[in-house]
Parts: sequence; structure tokens; C-alpha cells
Amino acid sequence: MDEHRQRQIDQYLEGELTGKDLAEFEQALANEPELEKELALQRDIEAAMREPEIADLEEKMANIISEEAGTVRQMLSPRWFMTIAAGLSLLVGLAWLIGSLGTSPHTPEEIYQSYINSSIDLTSFSATRSSVTNIRENDSLFKALQRIHAHYQAGAYQSALDVLDEHPVFLQIYPDLYYCYKGLFFLQVEQLDSASVTLERGMQGQGDFVESSTWYYTLLQLKKSGNTQKVRDRLEVFTSYDNDYREASINILKQLKTD
Repeated sequence: MDEHRQRQIDQYLEGELTGKDLAEFEQALANEPELEKELALQRDIEAAMREPEIADLEEKMANIISEEAGTVRQMLSPRWFMTIAAGLSLLVGLAWLIGSLGTSPHTPEEIYQSYINSSIDLTSFSATRSSVTNIRENDSLFKALQRIHAHYQAGAYQSALDVLDEHPVFLQIYPDLYYCYKGLFFLQVEQLDSASVTLERGMQGQGDFVESSTWYYTLLQLKKSGNTQKVRDRLEVFTSYDNDYREASINILKQLKTD
């Protein structure tokens, strides 16, 4: 990764790219899988540094570094190494402090924020779903999906929404993907009422993304209604069979029991 590309990534993450430079970089993201992968990696590191639990932070940092062993040092800029070093220098003291005080029960709001704010790689999230496999056969539509993913990974959630709405074919042919993505994007821009309506529609359909719509709707209900029996029942359903959200549901239910 050359110095110019790395500087562009830093500027993009800081919101400093505008106009023609921004358009050129977003086009590069759509055409260069390695560039998109590097951007996702650096966002993962930034997200890991914001983790409230030190144990989670250590694990995430270890995973990120081990996954990119041999290449991560070349890929990251000095700014990112400084961030990692600063965070790791706090681990010993903070780990001791948290260990001595014990971990406080998470409130529903804190649980919601921890899962909504955690880094979600939409490319990996959707890679094995049949609707996305079909989209790959349509070059222009697949490029639009790549743009949506790039915006989301960069934290440009409103831009991701805009691109999704610019392509109504997503709603016409892939409504399960459309409602799930749009509901998630609404959550990220804190349009909670719109998110609720959109995710409910996604739950009522068929397709690979219905389960994900149900998951994010459940998290939203946890935020809005709190630790209610209805929310716990929804989470219990996720624990009853093998799915992407089973472990997270088990963890949340454990946290709610100590609330």
C-alpha cells in the first residue's frame, strides 16, 4: 500500500476528503478489493480501541493483528500505530482497576450501543447470502452494493442510505436485503422510528436477511422498552437454534439477568 493511498484512507476516516478527491477515492474503493479490506481493517482497530471492556479490547486487538500477521505493519500508518500503542499502554492499569471494582451490569441502553456501534463488515456479513450471490451477476448493481458497503465501513451512514435509495431495484428484487440494510442504516443515524417500521417490514418477508432484520429489531426494542419479558423472549428464540446471533443473545440474556 503506497503512501498516497494510506494518506487518502486517513483523510477519508477523518472526513477530510471532499469533492473530486472523495469521488475518486470512493470509485477506487469500488474497484480495489484490497483497498476496501484495508479500510475495514483500520476501522476495526479504531472500533476496538473504543471498547468499554478491557477483555474485549485485548481479544479484538489480538484477533486483528493475528489475522493480518506479516502485512499489518506495512498497511497501517503511523497515526494508527500511535493509537494502538496508546491504547495498549493503558491495558495493565485499566485491567487492574476493572478487576478490582468488578464489572457493573450493563443497562439495556449500553447493551444496545455496544452491538450497534461495533464494527460490522457488511461485505463479510452478506457474502454467503443467495441474494448477494445473484447481485454479483449484475455488474452495475454489484458496484452499487460495493459503494454502499464502502460508505458504511467509513461511517458515512447517510451516504449509504442515499445510494440504497438511488437503486429502487434493491427493493423490487431483493426486499429482504433492502429492508435489513435500510433499517440498520436508520439505526446508525438514530432515526429510530423509521428503523422500527423498516425492520418490521423486513421481518415479515422471506429471504436470507429476515433473521438479521429480526435481530436488529430486537436490539431496538431493548433500547426502547428496556429489559422486558417480550424482549427476553425474542432473545431466547435466537438461543434455541444455530444462527449468527445465538452467542450474542446468550451473552445479552446473561447481562440482563444481573440488571
